Amino acid sequence: MAIEWSVRVNQAITIDDAAHLAGRFVGDLLGEGVEAFRVEVVEATCERLRGGSSGPVAPDVLTTSRDPFGDSDSRHADVVFRVPALPALAYISMAEHVPRDEDPESGMFVTVSSARSNESQVLAIAAASAFAELAAGDVIDESGCLGGERFMSPRAVIERLGAVSPASSVAAAVDTVLARTTLRRDYQPLSATQI
Repeated sequence: MAIEWSVRVNQAITIDDAAHLAGRFVGDLLGEGVEAFRVEVVEATCERLRGGSSGPVAPDVLTTSRDPFGDSDSRHADVVFRVPALPALAYISMAEHVPRDEDPESGMFVTVSSARSNESQVLAIAAASAFAELAAGDVIDESGCLGGERFMSPRAVIERLGAVSPASSVAAAVDTVLARTTLRRDYQPLSATQI
């Protein structure tokens, strides 16, 4: 079962701002230097989702203000966040949700999921927290993996899971973060060709 987190977007955001903040949050979670965790944004192509490669996104995808109350054309985007230094991938989808009987929630949401690696799970947690921080929303954790609550503020996620002191290695820091969750921790690292 794939684990994903979502965020209701309550104010205008850009993907570029979220990528920068996600990089900082990865550093906060792992207790490492922020510069080491630059988040790149690439296209979410079918080939990429199958483990292949994809190119960079168009600059306007990064800088377009995505306003939940503005132009509906700007509310949709699918991108991949990647951190080659870890290596890690997180899949980002922004879309308008319409209400249904079984799920009355509606509005603009960001959904974040990770590739199958421990490092990618940390990146996905950081990305969901970054979008929540910028969108004035909460991290919605339907599976209760991050702390047992359905709604968590982004700061609460980072504070609960983040490193108290630097670990001996990035792998040890990743394991420390994931040990504070109920997420599976036995994935193999991604290869250089997968990121």
